[in-house]
Amino acid sequence: MPLTRLNLKVGERIVSVALDLDERRPNETTILRDLRAGRLYEPDVSQAIARIVGEGDVVVDVGANIGYFSALLGAIVGSSGRVLSFEPGAENLARLRANLAANALANVTIIEAAASDAAGDIAFYVNRDNSAGNALWNPGLFPGNDKSKANASVVRLRATTLDDEIQRLGLPLPKLIKIDTEGAEHKVLQGARRLLQGAAVPYVLAELHAFGLTQMGSSQEALRAIADASDRAAVIEATSHGLALDRVGAIPFAAGILTNLTRDHLDFHGSVEAYHEAKLRLVAAIRSSSASRAAPRCQPIWRSGFDVPCGKMPITAPLSSNRPASEIAARSPPPRSRSEEHTSELQ
Repeated sequence: MPLTRLNLKVGERIVSVALDLDERRPNETTILRDLRAGRLYEPDVSQAIARIVGEGDVVVDVGANIGYFSALLGAIVGSSGRVLSFEPGAENLARLRANLAANALANVTIIEAAASDAAGDIAFYVNRDNSAGNALWNPGLFPGNDKSKANASVVRLRATTLDDEIQRLGLPLPKLIKIDTEGAEHKVLQGARRLLQGAAVPYVLAELHAFGLTQMGSSQEALRAIADASDRAAVIEATSHGLALDRVGAIPFAAGILTNLTRDHLDFHGSVEAYHEAKLRLVAAIRSSSASRAAPRCQPIWRSGFDVPCGKMPITAPLSSNRPASEIAARSPPPRSRSEEHTSELQ
């Protein structure tokens, strides 16, 4: 199948990544749709990575899936850097290897194991509805995962810890640990005690999956306790779904960044106005949080189609174009060729 190429301006250089994306797989369709529309996949995470990571850095990608972030990280750190990519799912591993091979990324090391709080044998559940939702708990319990509910699939595989793998490979401290493990984030962090001690690793970027955390016997409060104990700040991807359903209600936010507001989530929210109100919940949370030491200020830190004063978020961007109001701009339309070119630029 044709490769989809992402050309991303990071600082003064262009980082190029080619991705082999299969439209028959739901997790890959989402990435492909975003890139074809001139958007970055998970723009908040992609943007943070592009600003934090540089050439020569060591970074860790836990829950690498098909390799979008591992390939992007590998291209950014270059031959002098190193990426440690954790992925236990057999189908995702094959796709991950294909995408790393397409970019000749010899600086990415794949760990074919689940990252957890201890080494050993572990139950791993395959999500039959979407392989982006493989987990250490039964995804059939999550609303809407009908195939997984009707036919649960669980395998036993190896678990390891971030501390053990960094030591085994003799790597220096990572600049960034990125975690997306559908609720196992707490266990991953528990397995990185040495790395996190004294905030030695400067950046941890973790998804917050409230339902998955509950299934794993953890909670938002438990994740917050890790941040407090390490004397560090936690960066959380708070989706409009999570805000609307109060899944991040226990998190005291000190600051927030709005990355986009498009029509992509209207199937959930029902209207642009409801989507807008869900986003505003983050502003309200910052205002009422004890973690915010000063009155919140809303100011643009990049080119945006929105004017965002605190407490009021008027919609000024044209939503009919289905384009995000963010700094991501498509530089050229997708060509009709074997390799689809998409250029996104961080200003």
